[in-house]
Amino acid sequence: MDENTWKAREMARIVTRVIHFTLVIIRFIIITLLNVIGLLSVTTGKREGGKKKIAFQTYSIHLAQHFQPVITQLMKENVELSFIILPNSQFPLKSARALRAYARDVLLIPNKNIKYYWETIWGKYDLIIYNEVYAKFPIRKTTNWLMSHGTGVTLRTIKRSIFHKTLFDFDLSLMAGSYDVNVVKKFCEKEGLSAELVPIGVPFLDRFADPGISRERYLMNLSLDTNKKTILFAPHWGLTRTSSQILNRYFDQCIAILKELDYNILLKLHACSLNISQAKGVNWKKRVQKLSSIAVDHNFDDIPALAFSDVLITDISSRAFNFMMLNKPVILIFQVPFSQLIEVDKARLMQRGSLVADRLDNLKQLIERAMENPDLLSMDRQKVASECFVNFGRSAEAVVALIKNRIKLEQD
Repeated sequence: MDENTWKAREMARIVTRVIHFTLVIIRFIIITLLNVIGLLSVTTGKREGGKKKIAFQTYSIHLAQHFQPVITQLMKENVELSFIILPNSQFPLKSARALRAYARDVLLIPNKNIKYYWETIWGKYDLIIYNEVYAKFPIRKTTNWLMSHGTGVTLRTIKRSIFHKTLFDFDLSLMAGSYDVNVVKKFCEKEGLSAELVPIGVPFLDRFADPGISRERYLMNLSLDTNKKTILFAPHWGLTRTSSQILNRYFDQCIAILKELDYNILLKLHACSLNISQAKGVNWKKRVQKLSSIAVDHNFDDIPALAFSDVLITDISSRAFNFMMLNKPVILIFQVPFSQLIEVDKARLMQRGSLVADRLDNLKQLIERAMENPDLLSMDRQKVASECFVNFGRSAEAVVALIKNRIKLEQD
């Protein structure tokens, strides 16, 4: 590449970053103004027929899907369910409209009970469940629970910031399993903090029992061979926003190796990777369109891809733990040094149940080992999964049982 071409590409990259940063600022201003308007036009949120009011708040579809099993269970109870859309400055405004449609058409929340946050600032709820620390509470006193959407406590969950809440701001935190509980407890002991932690599992993963589509139909939809085994390549979204040098060495070389194999090759990026703002201006959807001999699953739902693949290749993604729950081989590729102790501990836990590729030169050999002997490390995977998750296949039932116990739902 000559110097002029390099300079042109760097300039294009800088201009793209500036444009996206400007759009983020504009969206932030709009959202702030709407919140102020909402405070001026108070919604009291009266109960229907004396029913308890339970709401779910989040800012994207890929997070909202984690509520679905719990909402389905709660619909059997005598409660009024609501959904609160929290616009996020890193997401385009059209994503909020898509989230409203998802809450109405998939989660089956009545349209009148789907509101933007600024419409609920003065709302009264018996319980609001969130699944991210990027959350906003109503002004009036409400019971607020944080529900984990995967294994692995992130630094933002426990470290104070003016930009988001932490686990310690919530009345109760629903944790995936004993591993996460112990991580937070150690942090609490060190910092002199306290929090109510309940290991409950990950309700979203209950859907492994019924992915909603057959293996044959799923593979055929992606033009894959139903008679071949499938390799799922699912990098963590954080890596898709690292420097281009690291990314090219990792992503492109992995793709080059996988394309040479006689298996179904399935690429599934994290939903955040497809958000240009979160991916630091990289248009991953456009980039992966250029790939040949590889199927790309663009759906935000991970369940079918995990359920119907035979081997998972990833890095620090918590999808490794989800795959271990299914007791299937995981191959880890660690290409980026971890700067946070919490990530180091998570990586060590992953390694206990995985084949680890120290160099990309070893990847092909590890794939063959995993395919030829899928029971390799089976006991280790099950041990890791037992630390990461509780209530396998019935986490949603456990959440609802806890709600009934704490909120005292009335019977019909």
